[in-house]
Amino acid sequence: HPVHASRLRTLPQRLGMSAAFATHEEKHRVIFVLGGPGAGKGTQCARLVDEFSLTHLSAGDLLRQERASDSKDGQMIDEYIKAGKIVPVAVSLGLLKRAMDQAPGSSFLIDGFPRNWDNVKGWDELMADAAEVQCVLFLDCSEEEQERRVLDRGLSSGRTDDNIESARKRFRTYTQETVPVVKHFEESGLLRRIRAEADPDTVYARVKAAIAGDLSGIGIDLETGGGRSDGG
Repeated sequence: HPVHASRLRTLPQRLGMSAAFATHEEKHRVIFVLGGPGAGKGTQCARLVDEFSLTHLSAGDLLRQERASDSKDGQMIDEYIKAGKIVPVAVSLGLLKRAMDQAPGSSFLIDGFPRNWDNVKGWDELMADAAEVQCVLFLDCSEEEQERRVLDRGLSSGRTDDNIESARKRFRTYTQETVPVVKHFEESGLLRRIRAEADPDTVYARVKAAIAGDLSGIGIDLETGGGRSDGG
């Protein structure tokens, strides 16, 4: 769509970013959190934030907030989400970068990103100087269980994509585009795979055990839950 293409090209400037994102003296420290719709990404991120004072950014939530703003970018995002398609990387990265620079901390959980190869390449090209990926937490859950959770959530979430039709579109997109990304991170040694069909407490215990070393690597004290205070 020509209008969409034009808005994508100008998005970084409209979000206050240069074409090549600014270099930070201290890089943002990032843990990616991946999993299908309903795998429990938001639930587990919330637990990690509570215990370890990390900053949680949901790529999906940022997109939904922009979508609800009724801006022209929001209208474009709405069309992609309704079709069950992945939003262009320029949009997701722009929103993530703006949120990271505004957040009161430099250690982040980013869930729902990267969703495809375009996201991976965009991150490597635009964020390498601004952020460092410590690990990739992958919540591995069956499609049947994820579908059940999404439909249960839809009863109270108010999310327009928490319905069976949108959910199945999202499952298909996830399988086609995100599963290869998971394999890529597994081969690179960054992936921490968690069996995520159990209750939230059990899954959280598995998550903590799997990323304990990564948390220590970004200055998180596993005993107190505190992080670095010197920014280093």
